[in-house]
Amino acid sequence: MARVCWAQHRQLRKDFTLVFEAQITLGTPPQTFVVFLDSGSSNLWIPDASCSEGQSSTCGTYCEQTPYETCLTFCQPECCKRGGSVSASTNGTSSCTTKHTFNQTLSSTYVRQPGTFKMSYQTGDVSGFLGQDTFCLYNTTLCATEQVFGQVTVMADAFDKQPEDGMIGLGWPALAYNGITPPLFNMLNQGELDQPYFVVYMKHLGPHADVNGGQFTVGGLDLDHCSSTYDVIPLTVSAGSYVSAPSSGWQTISDTASTFIGGPKAIIDNIAKE
Repeated sequence: MARVCWAQHRQLRKDFTLVFEAQITLGTPPQTFVVFLDSGSSNLWIPDASCSEGQSSTCGTYCEQTPYETCLTFCQPECCKRGGSVSASTNGTSSCTTKHTFNQTLSSTYVRQPGTFKMSYQTGDVSGFLGQDTFCLYNTTLCATEQVFGQVTVMADAFDKQPEDGMIGLGWPALAYNGITPPLFNMLNQGELDQPYFVVYMKHLGPHADVNGGQFTVGGLDLDHCSSTYDVIPLTVSAGSYVSAPSSGWQTISDTASTFIGGPKAIIDNIAKE
């Protein structure tokens, strides 16, 4: 049987529909977190309880290259450029202060792992160390034991503007930092999944926020919202993402954490007309 958790629909500004998120738990007893569902990466990371002690002033290439008004939606104002250079100064507070953080001392199943952790995103970097614990999808019995994840102690200022605590990567193991097995593949390897599928259904809601925005189905197909008849598109592995590889035409990246359809203008204009 497929296990599901409901995805939450958020808006960062009233005119943008941007964020779809889900809840997970880590540890014994479980500690609950809200995470991005990101098919464009392969690691799980959560802010550590010590995260408030550090911060990062990295702005990221997205913030530095995006038009000013759009940049303000995702990034700190000091990382946005309006007719001048970008100032990467920080505001003196940690980006972790608004997050739920993981406290390893409260978990009886936690094991510290050797090595450091670092991920780079277009809006900035996160870094910290590695830990191992029991991972579950919230309000389900679907869990993976001995899941290695990043415990972030430093994160870019842009993450302060995001409502999520962390991120769960849905990508291939080959793309993961330090070869860490992603949570869904750990579930598959541990016999928790009936079928090697996951489905992300995103509901179109318009100008509504903080409501049920879709469904994340793991271990089977989403027959609540999708037909039992489906097409199969061959995939190749690219730098951090699932990539469709049709026999002709454009290759495309399917990224659940992205908020737009991007490509050559002529192609996108044709799609918009459909």
